[in-house]
Amino acid sequence: MGWKFVRGISSIFLAFFAGFVLFELYKALSYSGTYPYPSIAGEITNWWDRFTVGVLIFWPFYIVPLVAAVVLLIISCIKIRKQ
Repeated sequence: MGWKFVRGISSIFLAFFAGFVLFELYKALSYSGTYPYPSIAGEITNWWDRFTVGVLIFWPFYIVPLVAAVVLLIISCIKIRKQ
């Protein structure tokens, strides 16, 4: 029961992360303003810069939970398969 719960929570976190990345990609591709424009990470000159700044600016906040979710997902899948 416990490892199935861990697998579910890890899967949900990874799905939210994928949704966050896709939402940032959508925002970057659908931007209709003028380039270049200043941002916290420098000047943004195209959609790729906008996407990478949007995703990587929050890197310190989600890298540890993202790695933990992947590791726990792998461990829980192995433990469930052994049962």
